Amino acid sequence: ATTSEIYMPVRTLEALVKKAAGEGLDPLTPAIAIANATRPNQSVVRAPIGELPRHLAQAALPGPVLVLIGFVFGEKDSVQTVVRGDQRAG
Repeated sequence: ATTSEIYMPVRTLEALVKKAAGEGLDPLTPAIAIANATRPNQSVVRAPIGELPRHLAQAALPGPVLVLIGFVFGEKDSVQTVVRGDQRAG
């Protein structure tokens, strides 16, 4: 199984997922999106890659986002959003 990462794909993720699914990517493949990785205000959205663009849009994560795709990231049907710290710009 392959693990992939995409840096700063917020605007293009939906199109990327559609194209990858057309090429054979299982839309149930686990994925996570991380904003402000390793910082106190790190935020994580976890969902199957086919649902991640919608959940990512709903979460409106601040800052640069890293998306990681692969079965190493958990159960196919899990959806989770974790937000730590104060996300307000200041």
